[in-house]
Amino acid sequence: MGPPVATIYFQGMANTQVSAALYSDRLRATTGEVVRFPGALPLLYNPWPGKELDEVDFGTKHSFVAYYTWLYNWYLGYRFENNSKLYWYNLHRKLGNLGQTDDMIEHSQKVASAEGRDLILFGYSRGAIATFNALAHYHYPRVRLVILEAVVDSQGENLSRLSLKQKLLFHCLLPIFAPANQSNALAPIDVVDQFPVAVPVALISVRGDDTSHIDGQCRLARALAERGVSIYHLIVEGTGHTPIPLHPPAIRHQVLVFLHALYRQCNLPHIESLADEGYAVMQGAKLGQRGVFFPTGTT
Repeated sequence: MGPPVATIYFQGMANTQVSAALYSDRLRATTGEVVRFPGALPLLYNPWPGKELDEVDFGTKHSFVAYYTWLYNWYLGYRFENNSKLYWYNLHRKLGNLGQTDDMIEHSQKVASAEGRDLILFGYSRGAIATFNALAHYHYPRVRLVILEAVVDSQGENLSRLSLKQKLLFHCLLPIFAPANQSNALAPIDVVDQFPVAVPVALISVRGDDTSHIDGQCRLARALAERGVSIYHLIVEGTGHTPIPLHPPAIRHQVLVFLHALYRQCNLPHIESLADEGYAVMQGAKLGQRGVFFPTGTT
């Protein structure tokens, strides 16, 4: 038996650690409560929420954001072992940002809470940016694999690729949920040269994502491959900017078998039958180092 392994989970914008339950059949939150999501698949191994983000306020129940988050959790169907305080939450909105310095510090605190374990790092959207930037800056030890879902290369470049409708939506939501964000702050594409070469990376992209544009994700994947990072870029044929567990079953299954094949490739805990099924998917997603070969759809 090797050392214990935990997946450091970093959520998207305006979410809490509860959203990690989308990726696991059983999530034990920081509070000790168990959260479940109906139909969840074992996409992530042993998600480790760590501390909750400072921007999350469980004490305020009467606000627009608190009512919205209650409705959102109810609509998705999260199940809690009791009348959990995790069900309602407000946001200290002045702290919200999109993966920048404050998020990087919070990411390092999550990593510190998993001391003694080998690590898989996972982030979705805002969480993917925070994960990338934090690893490039802190160079954590014992990281075995990084999984980035719906990451962007940079906010400015990504915004320039979006439709007028999505640009307007971004500008409307940003002051509400991430007013501390700085448009010219650190971006993943800026720190590729600082990213540790020895850590394998999996990018998961939805081709029709209308918020994290596919072109920027491909650009970041190419930059990492050219640096010499072992990178796998899985592009699924879906639409919308939602976490993989909320996509149709065929997409969810494709990502599931891909990840378990990759876990096996990295000598991490996995389900053997899923790894066997996903081997060809994993091989098709592998990018050649230093620009030698890129699978169809990633150029």
